[in-house]
Amino acid sequence: MREFIDNFNTSQVGVYFDVGNVLLTGYPDQWIRILGSRIKRVHIKDFKPLLGMRTVLLIYSKGMLTLKQLNRPFQKLIMTVT
Repeated sequence: MREFIDNFNTSQVGVYFDVGNVLLTGYPDQWIRILGSRIKRVHIKDFKPLLGMRTVLLIYSKGMLTLKQLNRPFQKLIMTVT
């Protein structure tokens, strides 16, 4: 994804980072580190898996997401970008 965005060669194209979606693929902290300043907006949602591939959306802190997973990588990103 990083290379895809970089191929546009403009700061006008970036990532709308969806925390809930990357929880499904795993390692949200690594996605933040890899995408870095390409992240333009963040969508925070929470969910928990049901049987099979289904999930249910929840109010934050009632599912799988913890701010501990995201706090440090985002702090590093903010300090780097600003």
